[in-house]
Amino acid sequence: MVRVLSNDEIAAHLEMDNCLDRLEVMFEEMGNYRSITKAREDILTPIEHPDGGDEPVYHLLKTMGGSMVEYDVAALRINSNLLTWKQRSGTTVKDKIESPEGRFTGLVMLFDLNTQNPLAIFPDGVLQSYRVAGTNALGV
Repeated sequence: MVRVLSNDEIAAHLEMDNCLDRLEVMFEEMGNYRSITKAREDILTPIEHPDGGDEPVYHLLKTMGGSMVEYDVAALRINSNLLTWKQRSGTTVKDKIESPEGRFTGLVMLFDLNTQNPLAIFPDGVLQSYRVAGTNALGV
């Protein structure tokens, strides 16, 4: 049975110590070829500016995935964002445009390696911030 989770549910149950432990195992398993990732893939499509502005806007469909034998799980992460590039302090920087609801859109799907069944679907907001913070902490 597939579990559909919210960011609030993930935040209520995910602890940084647990995240660090799992990330450490994942990186060790990558060295043993038992944790596999694919290169991130970005598809940029030029679209009309949602506010009618003149600056070029692109829809970004971003996918990344991987699997891990230790936890019998495979994951696929998909993001759908609108991007533009702006000048800040003499440098061109990527700028995300929020959705009309005032958020960014990312989704994670987990699958069981042995049964092939989907396990969970959830937004990536909370998990992504933990992953980035945890990976940086382990790197230090």
